[in-house]
Amino acid sequence: MAQPARGDGLDEAFDRALPACADQDPRATLPSRDGTSSEVPCLRVEGLTKRYGPSVVLDGVTLNVAKGEVLAVIGPSGSGKSTLLRCLNYLELPEAGRVYLNGELVGQDQDPGGEMRLWRAGQFAPLRRQIGMVFQQFNLFPHLRVDENIMLGQIKALGRSRKEAYDRTARLLASVGLEHKIHARPIELSGGEQQRVAIARALALDPQAMLFDEPTSALDPEIRREVLNVMQRLAEQGMTMIVVSHELRFAERVSNRVLFMAQGRVQEEGPPAQVLRNPVNSRTRQFIEALET
Repeated sequence: MAQPARGDGLDEAFDRALPACADQDPRATLPSRDGTSSEVPCLRVEGLTKRYGPSVVLDGVTLNVAKGEVLAVIGPSGSGKSTLLRCLNYLELPEAGRVYLNGELVGQDQDPGGEMRLWRAGQFAPLRRQIGMVFQQFNLFPHLRVDENIMLGQIKALGRSRKEAYDRTARLLASVGLEHKIHARPIELSGGEQQRVAIARALALDPQAMLFDEPTSALDPEIRREVLNVMQRLAEQGMTMIVVSHELRFAERVSNRVLFMAQGRVQEEGPPAQVLRNPVNSRTRQFIEALET
């Protein structure tokens, strides 16, 4: 589907539809080259560790993501990228480490004896609303219309009225160029359209940050641009984002920082031009060269 040209009202639609995810210029508080910042980061991860049996999938990952920052995460299959995202909103439960959202520890509490304990299963839902996630597969309910898919969470989780939820849904669909598909069924949509609906559904819950797990990997090359354009406009509007992707051109154009993972560890991170064009780590260089051949 052809995308509306810039300056035709689409940016204004985003301004109206997106939640207020930053109280100031989002680029003003981005981390410096060494990853430090005087501001409290939107997301902070300390020593995150995850095992599946004897396999260590995440091995003490530590990172900060500033408010309004776009962090691109690249690396070979099995490096722990997707597991990292799933541990940030506790779709996977880490064995060790801590996650902070806007400076507040989430996912676990300290008991009276000083021991850290994970939240109970029912306590994670509010966190997952604040840290939205878009998966490789679109995961839309096939028996519901597009508007119903996006309204459901707003009504059930946020307590919005049907009218409030519908109005919010209509604005978000306009912002991703799909207002004319509001009453369609998922089966009537292309893959790119379904993924844009999935993004709108996550945004409808007013998240503080968005996680994207290879959102274009299941799409034909011709329609990847539909989704990447929406993600770029989100970045321009100041949404805090962590994007796992093999789309190196997108990462260089949109992200503030690129992180390379291998064997469950952060092997290299830095500005996109440095990591993608002049990597220091030999494993990073090998991975990028393989993708570009």
